[in-house]
Amino acid sequence: MSYQGLWVSTVYLLFSQAAFSATDPQPLNCPDFIAVIEGEEISQRVLKRMEPIYRQLGCETQFIEMPGQRALVGFNQGVVDGELVRIESAASEYQRPFSRSSVAVVEVHSALFVHPQQRTQPIGYQLGVIWQKRYASQLDNTLQMYSAAELCDAYNLGNISGFLSNYVSVDELVNRKRLSPMPVIDKKLPSYPLYHYLGAEYEPLMQRISQLLVQSGSQ
Repeated sequence: MSYQGLWVSTVYLLFSQAAFSATDPQPLNCPDFIAVIEGEEISQRVLKRMEPIYRQLGCETQFIEMPGQRALVGFNQGVVDGELVRIESAASEYQRPFSRSSVAVVEVHSALFVHPQQRTQPIGYQLGVIWQKRYASQLDNTLQMYSAAELCDAYNLGNISGFLSNYVSVDELVNRKRLSPMPVIDKKLPSYPLYHYLGAEYEPLMQRISQLLVQSGSQ
């Protein structure tokens, strides 16, 4: 091959490699662990939507169930790399830079659920579930619980007269006969959107996740 031919071939090869690199997406930095608040049916439904998105993006991320407060502390301490869902105002509780999905993953309808007869005991709420903590601060007689399971047990034993939760979770608990007697709605509370959160170092991944959420539509 002549020198001129070699030069042309080399230039063509370099141009092709540059063009390929410009169009070929770089591998995304994937989180190892994401916290999921345990005992919440709404979290399980969101998980069924989010896991396929992570797999589609090539991530083998593990979703770890834990109580709400432990999930919050775990994210702040770097034990987990993100939280499956939180309300937007929960960002004020974060102590590290974070990235939030551009759209809500789900809209949640919540209420104060109470015992149909017994109204003298405290109202229970979950520690680490930010909206419950803030609403409970407006009530006179409350009792914080560590998990949804503890909340159910306290209600069934008559240690609390009611609790804060969302419609989806309570419907599932009633269907599974986990609440006795069946609670009634004392007060409907404003609905609120839940967003997906990751550490700020995963911003490129969050952008792709947000794109896929938009494509699939809010649920």
